Amino acid sequence: MLDSGHTYWMGNPGGTFDLRSAYSIAMASPRNPTRVVSRSIRWEKPAMGWKKLNTDGSVLGSCGQAGCGGVVRDDQGNWIAGFSRHIGTTNCFVAELWGLRDGLSLCLSLNIPCLVVEVDAKAVVDVLRNYNYDNIVISPIIDDCRQLVSCFQQIQIKHCYRQANRCANYLSPPVDVLQTLSHKTIIQLITKIS
Repeated sequence: MLDSGHTYWMGNPGGTFDLRSAYSIAMASPRNPTRVVSRSIRWEKPAMGWKKLNTDGSVLGSCGQAGCGGVVRDDQGNWIAGFSRHIGTTNCFVAELWGLRDGLSLCLSLNIPCLVVEVDAKAVVDVLRNYNYDNIVISPIIDDCRQLVSCFQQIQIKHCYRQANRCANYLSPPVDVLQTLSHKTIIQLITKIS
């Protein structure tokens, strides 16, 4: 609610708020008219002949038990392979890197020549593109990822929104989900969220 130059946030009785509307209120001014662009965010098939790897990492708390997972699909959206594993104690960034490393290794073992990789952690994409990035603690896993990337004939690494990465997200809890679920249950889950 705008009133004589002051912005007031009127919450609802449940105590929740919508971040988009809060941002719109904060940015609204006569000089800066609000323009809303609505876009559907979902998983997209790769180009014909390409495969797509979606990976994710997750952590309980800021630095707790971590896991990673991912899925490889063909140009029709069909499941080729997936993985999930418990990492141990680490942070989100490192969990995302482990997911990427494991996914790239899986794709190499499947002899995939043309690969699109999507991760929902933009920082991971940025670090892989920045060869000047130096961090003594995580440089070994970054170097592994870069070495694996160089093994593909063609590869694209992209950031995607979490909504487009739901399948990998479900495979990345801090436990190995593939060991706890049956094959039939996994296929049903993938079909439902794809």
